[in-house]
Amino acid sequence: MSEEIIKVLDELGKRFGVAIDWSNQNILPYLQELGKRFIIYKTATGILTIIALSILIAITGIAIAKLIKWKKSDEYDKDPYSDDLVIFWILVPILVCTIIGLVIPIICNITGIMQNLIMPELTIIEYLKGMM
Repeated sequence: MSEEIIKVLDELGKRFGVAIDWSNQNILPYLQELGKRFIIYKTATGILTIIALSILIAITGIAIAKLIKWKKSDEYDKDPYSDDLVIFWILVPILVCTIIGLVIPIICNITGIMQNLIMPELTIIEYLKGMM
């Protein structure tokens, strides 16, 4: 897998007009260290994203719970023509769809973190290919 990374780096070097001297003994350890730091960065940003989205899901869940509590309270107007009925039946589906929309990126970030831990070379290659 490291030879494929070298090929991609060579191609990037050609595009940017930079020649990489692979005979230099310092280049491979530096690239390995750089790759490790890149994977740690990608994993940390994935975890931070999961935490932020989880907080948003919790806030949305609390909002749904408060709407349901409001609907059961005396403040809720049960008249079929009241605005309360419309507000409730518009907000609850929107909030449920919001939760579903927040779960999808969490799943994507989890799979990205798994890829970082199991096959870090693949993450690096995908990133480098995206730059080309």
